[in-house]
Parts: sequence; C-alpha cells; structure tokens
Amino acid sequence: MEGTGLSDEEDDDEGQENGFEEVEEEDFERKILHGFWLNDKNDIDLRLARFDYLMERRPELANSVLLRQNPHNVEQWDRRVKLFEGNPTKQILTYTEAVRTIDPMKAVGKPHTLWVAFAKLYEQHKDLANARVIFDKAVQVNYKTVDNLASVWCEWAEMELKHKNFKGALELMRRATAEPSVEVKRKGTLSSSFHIIFFLCVGKN
Repeated sequence: MEGTGLSDEEDDDEGQENGFEEVEEEDFERKILHGFWLNDKNDIDLRLARFDYLMERRPELANSVLLRQNPHNVEQWDRRVKLFEGNPTKQILTYTEAVRTIDPMKAVGKPHTLWVAFAKLYEQHKDLANARVIFDKAVQVNYKTVDNLASVWCEWAEMELKHKNFKGALELMRRATAEPSVEVKRKGTLSSSFHIIFFLCVGKN
C-alpha cells in the first residue's frame, strides 16, 4: 500500500512537472510570436485583402508573363498601356519601357504605332513639346518597312496642322522628303527611301 502511495505521489509530481513545462512552453511561444502577423488569430481579413489585390492585378500579371515570353510583341505592350487607363504616369512609363525594349526587326506587329500613341498621349494632355520630342525620336528608328516610317512623319505633320502650326508641318515634310545624309546612307536605314515617304503622306491625305 505504501508502495502504491509512493507511486501516486510520484505520478502527482510528474504531472505537476509536466504541467509546469507546458505552461512554460506556451509562455515562451507567446513571447516569441508576440506582434508577429501569423500569431493573429483573426487574420482572415488580411488574407482576403491579399486575395483581392492579386485578383485585381491578375490582368497585369498575366500580361507580364506574355511579355516575358516575347518582349517584342506590340499588341501585348498596347494592352499593357490600356490596363493603366486613367493613370498617365504609369502609361508613360509603360510606353517608355516598350519603345526601349522592342527591336523593330524582331517586332510582332507595327512598333511605330506605339511611338505614335506615346506622342498622342502627351498631345492629349496639351504637352506638345514632349509630343514633338517623342515624334523626333520615332523618326530616327530603323523600322522594318518604309511605310512605318512614313506613317510616323504623317502623324507628326497632322498633329502640327491640327494645332495650326502650318509652318512646322511644312518643315516636317521638307525633312521627311530631304536627301538623307551620307552617314544615314552608310547605316542603310530606311530614310534612304525618302521619296516614298512623300507619296505615302500625300496618298494618306
């Protein structure tokens, strides 16, 4: 009986020791996880917010994947710009990235349309100075076909006419149809087909 009593006492002692260890472990975990977001038992709102954020960004993320597969896809860059409708800053950054990334010789689509749309974005916000800067850079690009280059010249001239800058439009047509420099000819750029530009611009109007 005494042996049994001793056993009971030992069991009680062990139970007390185990209970003390469990309390210490819980206390330790509480201290370690204090202030850590995973310790928040009501983090369902955070998870839902993250899910909503990802769903909102889904078109942008899907577009990023497609552009990684082919960074020279003009249509995908155009779609990316439209995703940021109402946010001119993001659109400008996207256009800038697009025209820097696309190699006209590898482009799927017509890269000159991005340059024209880029310039028109500035025009829509009454910033003709920057629109002209974009057009000026656009006419220096070596496109696949002379048609693309002619379209840029014509769009630029039309913008000047729209804003009653007739002298500027005339000067642009002179530039577009001028004999290219020796350096340009040596590079073999499309500007060597200057006479085609004139007929395309006239035909467009």
